[in-house]
Amino acid sequence: QGKNLFEPLYEQQDVDTIMRRIQPESLKRMVDLGDGVSLVFHNAGHILGSALVQLDVKASGGKSRRLLFTGDLGQPGQPILRDYDYPEGADVLLIESTYADRDHPSDEDVKGRLKGFIDDIHQLRSKLIIPAFSVGRTQQILYYLNRLVEEGRMRPTTVYVDSPLSLKATKIYAKHRECYDEEASDILRGGIDPMKFPGLKFNETAEQSRALNDAPGPMVVISASGMCEGGRILHHLRHTVSDPRNIILIVGYQAENTLGRRIVERQSPIRILGDEFELNARVHTINALSAHADRKALMRWFDKIKSERLQRVFAVHGEPEKVEAMQALVRQHGVAEVAAPVPGQKFENV
Repeated sequence: QGKNLFEPLYEQQDVDTIMRRIQPESLKRMVDLGDGVSLVFHNAGHILGSALVQLDVKASGGKSRRLLFTGDLGQPGQPILRDYDYPEGADVLLIESTYADRDHPSDEDVKGRLKGFIDDIHQLRSKLIIPAFSVGRTQQILYYLNRLVEEGRMRPTTVYVDSPLSLKATKIYAKHRECYDEEASDILRGGIDPMKFPGLKFNETAEQSRALNDAPGPMVVISASGMCEGGRILHHLRHTVSDPRNIILIVGYQAENTLGRRIVERQSPIRILGDEFELNARVHTINALSAHADRKALMRWFDKIKSERLQRVFAVHGEPEKVEAMQALVRQHGVAEVAAPVPGQKFENV
């Protein structure tokens, strides 16, 4: 394809080495890291197992400083998982900025829109292609489809989850039901698995995946990667983007310079696996499915964890305009010392 070759940053043996060093810890349990530093994880409400990181550091004279890092902070009210925790007493905060400049639409119409798309592909005997992250987003979509089936609002439809990693992740979600919120727990108590329904099929082999290329619709294909930068979704896009009967449904954040972003912006032609294709398929987005907290949710969390101790905030994890928006929000909500660090920049005595 005429691309420049590069040396990989790490190889399989590096992955194996680091995996042997990973040590799982429970939420809300203090872990002594030595040298006066302790760690506590709190639920971040983003995806299964996501955590806020609290570090307590004892300085000279016995004084303690608390640093809190959001990582990816979840959007409240997501299906399946409980909402984020509110750790107290932070002196320094690192806060993500992914959606600091906007609010998500209500998720009340998610099921209605999914139903509409499925009705459409039945009428046109076409395909609904959903690029989705294997962990989190795929399970959300399955949950909403389960609800449509249980409510009798979705006609019988074959739904393929075409990603080995998504299958593994879904099994892990099924295993850790102690992390479910009250609504999902109630569904389970009623004898219903919220991520299963008639017509759902998981493809494991490459042959099963390739068989979908020539199979007629209607069908739904959920596949990774979520930003269309790799994985089996590329092959499904190759075979569907040029047909105006098909629908590509974008359900997650698409970073700049990714194929997913170019699809959202309806750039045409688009390049997939080295070949160009006209983007004739219909492109829709459901921003309400985002697992990242929006502006309102970020500030609701910030206001509850903020105290007189909080003197310094760092806005991170966002495109430049999003980080700038977070800086402005933090100042509006009462903390003047807020910075947007760049690579190589150092801060002392924070």
